[in-house]
Amino acid sequence: MTVHDDKTDDLIGLIAPAKEAWVDESQEIAQVITQASRALEYLRPDNYHVRTSAAWMLGVACQRRGDHDGARKAYNEVIAYSHMLGHQLMAVLSLIGLGQIEEADNSPRVAEDCYEEALRLAGDLPLPALREARASLERVRKNLRPELKGGLVEPLSRRELEVLALIAKGLSNRDIGERLFLAVDTVKGHNRRIFEKLGVQRRTEAIARAQELNLLPDPHKPH
Repeated sequence: MTVHDDKTDDLIGLIAPAKEAWVDESQEIAQVITQASRALEYLRPDNYHVRTSAAWMLGVACQRRGDHDGARKAYNEVIAYSHMLGHQLMAVLSLIGLGQIEEADNSPRVAEDCYEEALRLAGDLPLPALREARASLERVRKNLRPELKGGLVEPLSRRELEVLALIAKGLSNRDIGERLFLAVDTVKGHNRRIFEKLGVQRRTEAIARAQELNLLPDPHKPH
């Protein structure tokens, strides 16, 4: 691209008013997409600040139009530029947008990853959007783990509850086997089924989930 071909200064004038008009619901999405796409086509490759703004507008416009592939591409471009610049704000907002898209496209696990990464990157940033991200993450997790909605998909058996209570006390598989007169392999089998029913992978997660669901005996109650 020659100096005469570089339309950076002209395009900055186009982007700024379009960004301000974005709040106005009368702003045509098609116009935003056209202007942002032109910006990304003609701007210098190293003009990261303005390219980030253009890609952000394009991502939001595509998302509102329902062009999820276009929005994904634009948001990922924003994230790449943001990391290069060391500015996390736009990356956080783009990750939230990606999470919304993946959730709408019935990809809850990918959406969960996007929301988690957004919250991790945000740190202590005072962003109102983070409230939405936290609420979205909680909603996705509930959809991924139906037991959090108020009941287990399959209830734990009496023996599984006994094993779970001993896990919560910190007993090893061997100790649990000796306490319940079970082979270690049998205890491991109970562990596996307990983890599957609770939707967890580790003992610590099983204990936390069991506490949420009130599956553990009250330590203050007399036996």
